[in-house]
Amino acid sequence: MGILRDLSAARQIERMKSDFVSLVSHELRTPLSLIKGYASTVLRPGLAIAPDTQDRFLQGISGATDRLAQIINNLLNASRIESGLFVPRLAVASLRAFIEPVVQDLQPQAVGRIALIWDGEPPNVRVDAEQMRLVISNIIGNAIRYAIPHTEHPIVLTVRAVDDGTTILVSDS
Repeated sequence: MGILRDLSAARQIERMKSDFVSLVSHELRTPLSLIKGYASTVLRPGLAIAPDTQDRFLQGISGATDRLAQIINNLLNASRIESGLFVPRLAVASLRAFIEPVVQDLQPQAVGRIALIWDGEPPNVRVDAEQMRLVISNIIGNAIRYAIPHTEHPIVLTVRAVDDGTTILVSDS
């Protein structure tokens, strides 16, 4: 029985690895396809593209490359965490200083439908600001990908000061 369990566990780990590789491949392929499509169109010989359309295509390329960089950074961070090499850089930071730029950066992808609500003045917090930026960006990014195409509701990010800290709520429906 012990050998069967070991083989079963090994198969499960292999399946999980395969699922992970499949997911990562899909996540990488999506922005890469956007880049290729926009670039191919802009570079097509003899095709006259209106300046506003060209700007939109270039913004699409820029956004897709940002997404690729984010995916790669997430993979590198996961690897560092797994190997025990990740060391958070904790410092006192203003929530406004890193939440507002993330929301501004993601507004174009959300078609301007991200609402940021400050419920009271949030305290400064001791965090790894870069990692917190990444978490907020990932949460809002998921809401953009999965909610925006299916609903007219805005994505609402509420930052609320509470007795023992700060709560960040994200609603996408």
